Amino acid sequence: MLAPVLNDPDTLEVVVVVDACRDGSIELLRAMERDQPKLRAVMPDQNLGQPRARLFGVEHAHGDVVLSLDDDVVAHDGLVGGHRCHHARRLHAVVLGYMPTETPSRRQAGQFATFEYAKVYEDYCAVYERDPANVLANLWGGNFSVRRQDFLASVEGYDFPLRYHEDRDLGLRFKRLGLEPVFDRSLRAIHRHERSFDAYLRDARSAGAGSQLLAALHPDLLAPFSVDDAIPHYSLPARYAVRWSDVRWARAVILAALRGAVVASGRLRAYALEAKFAAVAKHVAEREGARSVAS
Repeated sequence: MLAPVLNDPDTLEVVVVVDACRDGSIELLRAMERDQPKLRAVMPDQNLGQPRARLFGVEHAHGDVVLSLDDDVVAHDGLVGGHRCHHARRLHAVVLGYMPTETPSRRQAGQFATFEYAKVYEDYCAVYERDPANVLANLWGGNFSVRRQDFLASVEGYDFPLRYHEDRDLGLRFKRLGLEPVFDRSLRAIHRHERSFDAYLRDARSAGAGSQLLAALHPDLLAPFSVDDAIPHYSLPARYAVRWSDVRWARAVILAALRGAVVASGRLRAYALEAKFAAVAKHVAEREGARSVAS
């Protein structure tokens, strides 16, 4: 991930935030710094979480423009220079690059999350191209740039209450500042995405809670969030399963049954069924997360 941005002639510095992780990452990066003058590794005293860690990196940066890359995103050559060109023409902009999800050429069991993520991401990119205003309303971070001062202004005095949808929250804050949205498919990177079933459900719970909180934080920009919005799109048995999952003991049984169905479908290479069972499990977990906030 580091090599393409370190080798880009338009890169002033690469600030890597190790979010208080004690696995040897900071020691490895300190050793790399001796041979890489552009590399700067920084580490807070305690774990901050993704949005605060990103702010920590921006605060330590020296450039006028910051390009934010997630740690599972690998830049194509020229990415930094491409972002730089947009900001040379625009005074206050948020420039969003393209980072398609890397999917295996031969699908295997358990990869439903990556294929779902890839499709949803492409759907969002199509929305960005129809109307660039959607870049800020539905910011998908991981490959975006903004002037450092605009970033700091967007989070001044902010306490970062979200544990999910932090990128969307940041985009809406950029929108309030009146920043210009730009989406450019030529600013390419590759997203190397992986999720186990358990991680998929954890993300779904966090997404449900985050959606509820996000709507409360931005009532003038977002419609109220409803956990029932997706139910009409399911089959009748799936609708019953989702509604019964609001009962705690039933939810455990339903998720266990769905887990078994996902595993069995994957082993049989019935990947369409695997994806459908996983989607219902995801919605059950999202409802659980959303209702935990509402209660």
